[in-house]
Amino acid sequence: MGTARSHRPWAGWTSLIAPLAITSGALAQWLIAPRPAALVAVAALTGLGLTAVGLARPRRLGNRLGGFGFAATVLLSLAGAAAIGTIVLQQKPEETYRAAYGRLAGAIIGLGLPYVAHTFWFAALVGLLFAGLAISMVQRWPPRRKNLGFFFAHLGLFSMVAGGGLSAMYAIKGRVDLHVGGPAATTAVLDRSGMPAGTVDLGFSVKLDQFDVDRYEDRYRLAVYRPKGHGWSLAASFPIDRGVWHRLPGGGRFTVQGYYPDLVVNDELEETAGGEPALRVSIDGQDELLASGRDRADSLDGTVAVRLGARSAGPPARGEHLLTLDGVTQPVRPGGEVRFPGGVSIKALRFFRRFGYDIGTRSAYDRPSGPENPTLEVQITTGGQLVHRWLYANFAGHGEKDDGVPDVGYRFVPATPVERAVTVDASRREVTVVDHGGRSVQPYADGLTLLDGRVRLSRLLASARVVHRPSSASAQEKNPAVEVDVRGVPGPDGRTLLSARDGDAVKLAGAAVLTFERRPAEVRAYRSRITAVRDGRTETAVVAVNRPMTLGPWKLYQVNFDEHDPTYSGLEVVRDPGAPWVFLGFLLTGLGVLDALTPKWRRRHPEEA
Repeated sequence: MGTARSHRPWAGWTSLIAPLAITSGALAQWLIAPRPAALVAVAALTGLGLTAVGLARPRRLGNRLGGFGFAATVLLSLAGAAAIGTIVLQQKPEETYRAAYGRLAGAIIGLGLPYVAHTFWFAALVGLLFAGLAISMVQRWPPRRKNLGFFFAHLGLFSMVAGGGLSAMYAIKGRVDLHVGGPAATTAVLDRSGMPAGTVDLGFSVKLDQFDVDRYEDRYRLAVYRPKGHGWSLAASFPIDRGVWHRLPGGGRFTVQGYYPDLVVNDELEETAGGEPALRVSIDGQDELLASGRDRADSLDGTVAVRLGARSAGPPARGEHLLTLDGVTQPVRPGGEVRFPGGVSIKALRFFRRFGYDIGTRSAYDRPSGPENPTLEVQITTGGQLVHRWLYANFAGHGEKDDGVPDVGYRFVPATPVERAVTVDASRREVTVVDHGGRSVQPYADGLTLLDGRVRLSRLLASARVVHRPSSASAQEKNPAVEVDVRGVPGPDGRTLLSARDGDAVKLAGAAVLTFERRPAEVRAYRSRITAVRDGRTETAVVAVNRPMTLGPWKLYQVNFDEHDPTYSGLEVVRDPGAPWVFLGFLLTGLGVLDALTPKWRRRHPEEA
């Protein structure tokens, strides 16, 4: 290894060789268009020339080139090149770099940064690595048991460098376009090291017998979107697999706990300390729940009302649409507009007494019967942003989004005059009944029937909370929704109900969102059944993604299909003579590392150390 000075990573003038090689290669890159043969020649001449000089003067130059300082400099330079290749997108059209880097685009393209591995300066670095490895091995020759791992590792690196050179010189990659029932292909349109190389004879013929596309059957899927420009880009899509944990892009995971084709949310009461009064009541056979801020329910004809609150001397006052924002409540009528402090304007568009939504036509309507679901369609303007939103009187907060728009509370009290009313005082457990001008008070009891059987009091709790439990009203996909359990994301972990109709979403890392939506049938896999004739022999195989077919030195990969042409299949053909040497290098390097990690043999045989 030479003197002690050679052990310092940055000691000596040999530390300047790598920067000089990069500078010289960059100047050559600017003046000469690199070709595969030229790149290999630069790497070979640099490596062999520097090796010869180092071996000719082993004490002054060889010790430094074979020492740790030179190796550290070269490896750090290669790491920097790899970092550049990660930061600067590789092998894109020049317009991409001019749009992204402006005036710097010319220098970036001239230095070959969009093609880091195909530059003269990168080839020079590979040559320097070759020289350092070769001199280091010569200095430790001959191999002995104690340094066998060292030679294995270095031979592995030599094999990978040689394989890379063979690939750069002779690797061929191209495309073959086939059609079911079409003629057999004997040539391919090829690229060589990323550069067009015309066409080449494959040495065999290949014909497409059948092409199959498998699609997901689910109409509704979970999707992850990421912000892109002024819109969103689909990052991942998942089927409705209950109990299966899926990994999310950017971190986290989720599983589907339940799927509800026709979602209905049933409110159930749970008695708990520190809760609020709650009452379950039936009016004309319709079950209603008074809790969580909803203190009144009305009959469908508007003549009977039930209230949960303090003792009342008379029927409830006339009602209206009430909007609440930051503690300020204002009435509004459909078609009208109200303004709140802070520059927030809310316009009421439409009102639905028994709100329904047709997922097929994407339109809202008033159900002819069933329980009341008062819903107000509004348009919120704040800070120059215009947002459409549905406000549900029975489900406070449902449909709200984390989009910077303030959450608006909504309460609906029917405007129909009330002739008969029941008020339940939870603290006193008393019931006040107003009927045609008369008033009476009596103790509360579960099952109590009032107003000629039109009102039935089911259950009263002085302190309770409302639990929303989803279920499906039918097997038809009228209002699809899923309940997901999301873990390891920026928001709170736990279960969330995602409705396709309301566009609910869970916030993920990197401003991405997980949502549930109706998507067209998506491709799951595609594969080609092909027949190849080579040297008079016929071979049949199914080629799919990650399942290539091997024909002599060629490999055929499934890479493309045409959504509008079910007979078309695009295959990629690859011939890479350097690949086996690269894999051999991986094996040898692994053996060298393994030997370095198992020193027991050396302790048992110290005479050979």
